[in-house]
Amino acid sequence: MKILVVDDDKYMLDLVASILKKHDMDVVSRSNVGDAIRDLAGGGFDCVLLDLHMPGMDAFSAIPVIKDISPSLNIGVMTGDTDPKWSVLAAQKGADFFLWKQFDAANISKLVERVSGKKQR
Repeated sequence: MKILVVDDDKYMLDLVASILKKHDMDVVSRSNVGDAIRDLAGGGFDCVLLDLHMPGMDAFSAIPVIKDISPSLNIGVMTGDTDPKWSVLAAQKGADFFLWKQFDAANISKLVERVSGKKQR
């Protein structure tokens, strides 16, 4: 499974990428949405995991652009902001799944696999 992880926080970007790689996922990391969109235009990804709050373009603004490029791509949104409204808004904006950055590291790859598997059927 090939995952694109987008986060402007280098520590979080590296952490999520390392967790996914430990579960045999092919991970590409980007620190901004512009670079991620260029990568997505080339195809080949099963899932993109976006940080909610990023400079330039946030996850909610990126979702429709990503859906235009790849309508069947699984899109996840993650944030460290603990306001429960973000998970509801993510679903309303078209995200397939949502993660709080206080996630359980053992379950992040399982969630990505489960959502990607359901959508590909």
